[in-house]
Amino acid sequence: MGKNYYSTNFSFSMLLTIMLEISCVGTGEKIAHPPITESNPTTVSVGNALSVKEKMIKHFPIQPLYYIYIDHEQCFFEILVNDIPAFQYFQDGGIMSPITLNNYIAKSGKQKITYRLYPQTEREHGEGFQQLTPFTRFNLTLFSRDNRDTVAGFDHQVQLLDHANLKKEDGKTFIGAGLPYYEYTVTFDASVPYEVPALANATDLSKLPKDVLEEKTLEAYNYFRDLIANKNKDVYSALVFNSDVRQISG
Repeated sequence: MGKNYYSTNFSFSMLLTIMLEISCVGTGEKIAHPPITESNPTTVSVGNALSVKEKMIKHFPIQPLYYIYIDHEQCFFEILVNDIPAFQYFQDGGIMSPITLNNYIAKSGKQKITYRLYPQTEREHGEGFQQLTPFTRFNLTLFSRDNRDTVAGFDHQVQLLDHANLKKEDGKTFIGAGLPYYEYTVTFDASVPYEVPALANATDLSKLPKDVLEEKTLEAYNYFRDLIANKNKDVYSALVFNSDVRQISG
């Protein structure tokens, strides 16, 4: 099933979910009043980050992996999984590699895949388009397989969804032809052997005043940039620790 959102206006609200959880405890030099909250209970430094992560890796008898393939024409696109930006493609030509979804699946149950289509305003050959064309095509195919099966996993993959963009009554013309933006959401059921509570506690930053959000984002970005420029490996390791653990713990 799907939910259709398309409008002649280009203005739209993007759900922006950012979880920045770090511990600034380490042997490196600390910056006074870091703009990112300390929330990691584990003391992490560049020396022990890998060993701590290894101890937190969980193994399951079956490791379901969910991924999609995209077949598109005359459009750029963006993929959101459960309202979290997961992939963008603003290049001419097609994409062959699968897009993995598990990092955006917090627990078993119903999941959302949203795709946003934009005109190909720039092309390597020929002129670009200012609106989505009648020949815009976007097909999405969803598969699952056992990620533990490294030998024959793809041979045993299961197709869960095959979605083609909607057409007008003539059965040929893309339903969003002439629009500067088109959005559509499909759903599917996932069964995963883990549950990640972090997403349930995430804050929808789109509800914050834009000027406050921009100020805090810029401050955090500059803080992160300075860590890299100053080669502060301990604080950097702590900064990326929680996001790394979230990916490996599933």
